[in-house]
Amino acid sequence: MTTIGDLGCYDQALWGVLHKGFLLNSSLFSQSFNWLGIHFNPVLYLFVPFYYFLPTVNWFIFAQTAALSIAALPIFSLARQVTSSEKQALLWSVIYLFNPFVLSADAWDFHPVNFAVPFMALSFLAIEQQSLGLFTFANLTLLLCQEQFGLAVAGFGLLYGLKNQEKQVSCIFIVMGIISILFILAVVMPSLSPTKQHVMLGGHSGENIHLNRYNWLGYSLKAVINTLIFSPLHVFKTVVFEFQGMRYLILLSFPFLLTEFAAPSFMLPMIADLLANMLSANPMQRNISNLAKVFRCKI
Repeated sequence: MTTIGDLGCYDQALWGVLHKGFLLNSSLFSQSFNWLGIHFNPVLYLFVPFYYFLPTVNWFIFAQTAALSIAALPIFSLARQVTSSEKQALLWSVIYLFNPFVLSADAWDFHPVNFAVPFMALSFLAIEQQSLGLFTFANLTLLLCQEQFGLAVAGFGLLYGLKNQEKQVSCIFIVMGIISILFILAVVMPSLSPTKQHVMLGGHSGENIHLNRYNWLGYSLKAVINTLIFSPLHVFKTVVFEFQGMRYLILLSFPFLLTEFAAPSFMLPMIADLLANMLSANPMQRNISNLAKVFRCKI
């Protein structure tokens, strides 16, 4: 149930580190370039020693499943601390593990973005425990998972300040998150991209919706920001009606029976993935039907 994109791309990327010295990709354009110009996933370098020992995509499949599964442990610890009940903590862990979006993320191909899940869970736990060391470790690791997580770090920083009354710590992580996402999107990725700008914003991808997913907002990071700020009504109509964004939000909320709205401040860190998925012209990012496809194939 996979192809050259996505699992094949990461297989080639790790091969490239061992043989070319960088995360190689040659399947998306008519030239070889660094995969970090497509998605900022430095976390992939953790696979290098394993891939050197045994070059197989099974490392990716195992690690993704392990990452998504192990996130249930900090969720259990967090729920137990908040509710003072191991039974309720177990219930929330099970709800997480059987969330259709989590199952779909693991069943459908391989994506390094899934490695962010346990570190997000650790960040929430660190906030509740007021553990700055754990919070710092989890958020710095998030920045290595994918380009949009600077916004998640900023969200976690704001939440840390609201929850623990730590204004200085809050400001540090908010500034760090915003600077990191701007630096990655405006400097790092364009310098490694074959189009010399973020390829999903560049308008150089023809009709490929996988690469053209944000072109409707503009052909540069500056243009996208201008559209979001100065044309909010156009963005709202496109996301809600054309992209069926409301349906996506309802599906996200369904496993929790809307209980997350009882504490809306705790949803601040989700802004990164929420924007990445809802603003995308590619419906795959808002779809759980992939899970059904996998199950039908196996049956």
